[in-house]
Amino acid sequence: MTQKLRKGVEKPGQVVEQHGVVYVGRKPLMSYVYAAAIFLREGGGLVILKARGLNISKAVAVAEVLRRRFIPEMVVERIEIGTQEVETRNGKRPRSTMEITISLPKKK
Repeated sequence: MTQKLRKGVEKPGQVVEQHGVVYVGRKPLMSYVYAAAIFLREGGGLVILKARGLNISKAVAVAEVLRRRFIPEMVVERIEIGTQEVETRNGKRPRSTMEITISLPKKK
């Protein structure tokens, strides 16, 4: 499965930061932790971690490492789960998807 790079679309294993989105793939866990932490601190204070299939557990781990070790004030705003049809060699197959929206508390 090869995808062209467009806004909001990634190749497997690539960290893409656009509009506060980090696509969790095959890279080491800390690559995504650092990308999300930098975007939270210097970006807009809102990040969406997106993953599908076997990478869902890694996205959960990214959110937990951020919250427990790096940014304790971080808030998990929303968790969305779903299914997406993915083209494989054997035809279309459903893949589980998850989006975790995390943010920093609003400054008063």
